[in-house]
Amino acid sequence: MALSHRQFFLGLTLLATSGLSINAAPNAQALEPTQNLTVEISGLRNQKGLVCIALFDGATGFPTDASKAVKNSCFKVASTTQAVNLGPLKAGRYAMSLLHDENADQKLNTGLFGIPREGIGFSRNPRIRRKLQFEETSFDFQPNATTVPITVKYF
Repeated sequence: MALSHRQFFLGLTLLATSGLSINAAPNAQALEPTQNLTVEISGLRNQKGLVCIALFDGATGFPTDASKAVKNSCFKVASTTQAVNLGPLKAGRYAMSLLHDENADQKLNTGLFGIPREGIGFSRNPRIRRKLQFEETSFDFQPNATTVPITVKYF
């Protein structure tokens, strides 16, 4: 059924005066699907202290400046293997760093030559021989891939 110009404009007038609004450009965030991201942590050597996770969406701040992360949180260690839900996340490229903060001081304690005294881990579980870059640990998060494993390493 085709509308005449008059019927079309009359409909628009009724819609405009009814208190309803039309958004010509809908909110992009509302259209992007989100899904919860779960981190499966293994290899914790004990149940002391905290586990701190920082999730980055770019190289800025990675891996140590959690203030630049899109999500970061610390929680008490409940088990040497556990799953943590980081909540809803939009599809995109991310990288995670993890700290087993055994003394709960919320910083990475190091020894001689800057070697970590506490456990650390990264998404994609790379070998750790130097400071890692975002590209080496990043992963593509899609709404159908909701789990990222991280194995904690101690030196």
